[in-house]
Amino acid sequence: SVSWISDRKDLLCAFFLLPALLAYVRYASGRSGRGTRLAYVLSFALVLLACLSKLIAAMVPVILLLLDWLWLERHKKGVGRARILLEKIPFLLVSLTLVAVTSSLSPEAKRAYAVAHLTGFETWLFAFYALLFSIAKTLLPIHLGPIYPRIGLGWMVVGFLLFLVVTAGLALVARRHNRAPLLAWLVYLVLLVPNVAGLSSGMQPVADRYSYLATIGLFLLLGAAIVRAWERGSASRRIALAAGSTALAGILATSTLAQAARWRSSISLWESVVHGAPARRDYVDAYLNLGVAYSEAGRAAEARSLLERAAAVDSSNADVLYNLGVLTYADGDPKQAADRFRAALRLSPRRADAWYNYAIVLDQLGRHEEAVPAMVRAARLGSKDAQEALTGSGLGW
Repeated sequence: SVSWISDRKDLLCAFFLLPALLAYVRYASGRSGRGTRLAYVLSFALVLLACLSKLIAAMVPVILLLLDWLWLERHKKGVGRARILLEKIPFLLVSLTLVAVTSSLSPEAKRAYAVAHLTGFETWLFAFYALLFSIAKTLLPIHLGPIYPRIGLGWMVVGFLLFLVVTAGLALVARRHNRAPLLAWLVYLVLLVPNVAGLSSGMQPVADRYSYLATIGLFLLLGAAIVRAWERGSASRRIALAAGSTALAGILATSTLAQAARWRSSISLWESVVHGAPARRDYVDAYLNLGVAYSEAGRAAEARSLLERAAAVDSSNADVLYNLGVLTYADGDPKQAADRFRAALRLSPRRADAWYNYAIVLDQLGRHEEAVPAMVRAARLGSKDAQEALTGSGLGW
């Protein structure tokens, strides 16, 4: 999902979500009748499809309420508040069901991993840093990557202050002039919530892709502002506006092509990170992933060098130790490989592939009384190779 056009889940969700919102506006703006009822049903069906595409669509009930309040102003047109809320119940049920199912299927440790280094207060403030990160990368999309370093309390406070200032400013504008900027801002915040709440599909606490759908409202507002400036501008201003918009689109398109090239392969992606990243714990996964990519490409010496650097920086990373064990065994050193696998298993004792390879190495070292229990453990943890090996030897597991 380095390029929005290649992120199929986001595209599919937007494909259903945008017409769903249009259908709802059609329903809410019309008078009672068959046409408006069909628009409501269509809106619900499209929201359901959007939710099945991506979890972010679960925030639709809140967006619909914002449309009712800030755009359509239905409460000022004789529509009772009870009716406005009751209309959202089908949408809310779909959203709650989706959140419940997604939460039950997500790795239990994912949310803890994302904020494990933070205090309780910092965990609360982290949402505002995620907001600051999203805005910064949207306005200035440079130094993009798959991994970002951890941050301290200072940037979280900056994000909180930004939230207060922007929200208060737009609320003042809405009170005196135009509600559209406040609506776009609140929709943006609402669509960031699933990722900030740890319901995203990735382990990263922040990522570029989390903002793709959320920024649609902001760019619609920008487009409306450009159209308004075009309609009210002189000929010279229109030329300047067209030239500026074309230049900006060209710069962004060129930058997207350059960024997408880095994601051409695992090696090109992780090389771009490792070559510009210091050897510290924040970037250990980059060293690990590049090492694995090198290993799969047959570049064993480079892979081992990277993994050893990663192990020196973070000796508690089970993935690094396991992959070092695989490389060490391939180099013909089963004794050291056994040590690597054992260290990885101390950190991650439910790793079936590590138990299986550990059993293989122990057997090769002649330590059969240890190899069999290790193979049984691998089989019980789900290793098909271990199960077949034990069954073929006439041993149960």
